[in-house]
Amino acid sequence: MKPKYLLLTLTILLLQHINAQEYNPTAVEGAHWVICFDDNSTFEPVDGLWEYFASGDTIVNALTYKKILKRDLVVTQNGPPFEAEEEYELFGLIRDDTLNKKVYAI
Repeated sequence: MKPKYLLLTLTILLLQHINAQEYNPTAVEGAHWVICFDDNSTFEPVDGLWEYFASGDTIVNALTYKKILKRDLVVTQNGPPFEAEEEYELFGLIRDDTLNKKVYAI
């Protein structure tokens, strides 16, 4: 019975020092994501490669959204820098609600 009390006491003491992760906005100018896709049915480790880029603002229903652009990259088995296969095209819109710590997308 004593080990249970000891474990409970240690757990309570340790939980007092846990902090939540700080909120970092996602919809920021210049944010950049490179996505690598692997189809497990092929031998190649990379079967698809594309990138998203946040650039420019637009207003929808009086709310400011960041434009998310997308373009395919030339599939390679090497690391960056990657070669673009096409020009950027508008993929979607995102905005941060920093008060509620949420991201909304259209």
